[in-house]
Amino acid sequence: MRADVDAYFARYPVSGIFFDEASIDPATQAYYAGLYQYVHAKSAGALTVVTNPGAAAATPWQLDGGTADIVNVFEGTPSGFSSWSPPAWVSARSAASLAAIVYAAGSVTTMQSACARAKSLNLGWSYVTGDVLPNPFDALPADPYWSSEITACGPSAG
Repeated sequence: MRADVDAYFARYPVSGIFFDEASIDPATQAYYAGLYQYVHAKSAGALTVVTNPGAAAATPWQLDGGTADIVNVFEGTPSGFSSWSPPAWVSARSAASLAAIVYAAGSVTTMQSACARAKSLNLGWSYVTGDVLPNPFDALPADPYWSSEITACGPSAG
């Protein structure tokens, strides 16, 4: 992973790192803390480290254990997201440290509902796409979906 981080820094103007398929097992805390420190040392700590386990851990160890600045606590479909119940610790954390990814949200209305639900669950970051498996992340949504998402999922006014 460190070699991958180095490669990204060598090729791109990196402002953050996204570690996909991260673990929710607290036994991996030392591994992720080491990666977190490695990334932050690259730019005097001015980078954002996002981990994506795609599910919420039983405790906030990822945020409390120095492994991530932002943790993606949900990844799935709109129907899964609408019935998902986050662990109690999620509501007690800063929204700025929590994220969700929802794919297969085929309509603007479905996307807007997912964005509203993310906000209601204290998730400060969300990405919603109408794209589907096997790779729902191979393209950004087209307009008017994308511009509607910026409004619906963006920061709340006030």
